Amino acid sequence: MTATRPMTPRRRLLAAAGLSLASLLLLELAWRLLGTNAVELFWPRMKESFGRRGTLPLARIVQRVEALATAAFALARGAWLLIVVVVVAIRVRPRFLTALRGAAAAWLLLELFVAPGLAPWLGLHHCVLARDPDHRPMAMAGEAGWNSDALVGTPESDAFKPEAMNLLFLGDSFTMGLLLPHPETEAFPSLVASELEAAFPDLTLNVANFGWVSASPLLELRRLTEIGGRYHPDLVVLCLDMTDPHDDIKYANLFERRGLAGFYDRLPVTIELLDRFAPVLFQRLYDATTGGSLPRHRFFHCTMPLEQSRPFLEPVAASIGRIEARSHELGAGFVVFVLPRHWQYGDRECPDDWELESLGGRDLVLGPFVREPFRYFEELGLAGGSPVCSLLEDFERCGVSPHCFRGDPHWNEAGHRVAAAAIARRLQPLVAARAAGKPGK
Repeated sequence: MTATRPMTPRRRLLAAAGLSLASLLLLELAWRLLGTNAVELFWPRMKESFGRRGTLPLARIVQRVEALATAAFALARGAWLLIVVVVVAIRVRPRFLTALRGAAAAWLLLELFVAPGLAPWLGLHHCVLARDPDHRPMAMAGEAGWNSDALVGTPESDAFKPEAMNLLFLGDSFTMGLLLPHPETEAFPSLVASELEAAFPDLTLNVANFGWVSASPLLELRRLTEIGGRYHPDLVVLCLDMTDPHDDIKYANLFERRGLAGFYDRLPVTIELLDRFAPVLFQRLYDATTGGSLPRHRFFHCTMPLEQSRPFLEPVAASIGRIEARSHELGAGFVVFVLPRHWQYGDRECPDDWELESLGGRDLVLGPFVREPFRYFEELGLAGGSPVCSLLEDFERCGVSPHCFRGDPHWNEAGHRVAAAAIARRLQPLVAARAAGKPGK
């Protein structure tokens, strides 16, 4: 007979640590495989018990449960790691170098296995974006004012018949109507629809608002490619914001995991600490690993002569060209509207602009180079000959004030009416030409 080895305290500790970790990993695997399906299966039966909260759409419930579960598993991994490190430190009583190595290993494990799951809760913005560069508002799908593709103020895609006049607006938070009380009716794409319906009473006209917060042409092209065909567009209208040149480079680096951007979700805490407390070092590392592709200033093209910013504007110009090509593949016309910021034509519209303050003050307001981007896009010749129109003069001469929110650069209801009138006026001949070419016209 073989003698059974006694369970020493050390073996019991190792067995308990291994069993707890295995159980945690199995639970997390089960959640990944079955969790969201279980929520989708049981929520319709449970929602009557939740009162007002039961009216939330299933997509938002699934997103919230997923975020909570991810955070819970991250906290559990962190607790397990902390206990193991403390127990090992007590039993081993390491010397300084051994302790240093252990601390480095613990930090790395924290970065890899704990912090990513807690990124939204800890404000690790680089990590959140790296894990989902598209960051589309899918949780809004099905809410009042949003269709099942998470498009605000837009009917379901089956309402966009090929024989109708269908306009598709691409853009970011300005196009979406961020901060408006009722963006589904007050954002300028919906107002453009009303003006065009009045101008063309015999046309069946539909408008799809593809805008979402912090989108850029690179991301808009991806969404257009995925679902644009469902809306049978006759005209694709790209609304270009002043943040788009910077965002397009940033998102490209994230998708390609280029240089430092490839470590956003691997070393999220270290990256965030570097960006917040050592921004100069962060930028030097970013430039060294990405070939200097992304200027630090979000509005870099408004802080320098066009001759200096031109190379950094080429990526967004390339994205615009690809959107034009994709629009033509869908059988649609294409037009670009360049949207101005209030500080490019005045100094009174948004006196408490948080964005300007976050960039180090109000030096941009009416600065010597703030109109350089309009000169660039005015010179931009698209391969398909599509028009590029600026709304700078329309806002400069609108005589409506205020048309921005007091503490935020986004347009209020009056600003959206200004944009809608200017865009509708320029779209009328394009709509008339497209209508003339439709069957039966």
